[in-house]
Amino acid sequence: MSDKKECSGEMIPANINDILEELPEDKRKVIVSTMLAIEERSYSGPLPSPEDFKAYEQTLKGSTDRIMSMTEKQVDHRIDMEKTIVKKKFFQSTLGQVLATILILFFGFISYSLAMNGHDTVAGIIGVTTVIGLAVVFVLNKIPPIYQKGEQ
Repeated sequence: MSDKKECSGEMIPANINDILEELPEDKRKVIVSTMLAIEERSYSGPLPSPEDFKAYEQTLKGSTDRIMSMTEKQVDHRIDMEKTIVKKKFFQSTLGQVLATILILFFGFISYSLAMNGHDTVAGIIGVTTVIGLAVVFVLNKIPPIYQKGEQ
């Protein structure tokens, strides 16, 4: 196996440490500190760094505008999705409250009718279980886990 590798037409030593050992101490320190400075460069953010933008633009004219346009479209899409999700959650919550109110009134009427016709025990059972069940759902704002299917 050769101790050199070819990279873009140039022969580069496979082990840079061998070359660094052959250099004088002062030159070795300069090269090592330069290599470390290059390795420590980092950037974090939703967009490329300014240097990367410049390199993109030099490579392909108009690419910076395209990247910014894509980013703006993505932000608009995310805002639209968040609005849609909020509207649907509000609608779902409102619908749940309306249906719960209708159920309470319905079972309340049934309990009242049963009680007026002499079926006090059945009326009490229906009334109490309805109120307790719906109160639990309202307080927890969800169906209790013991009644949910498929979730462990």
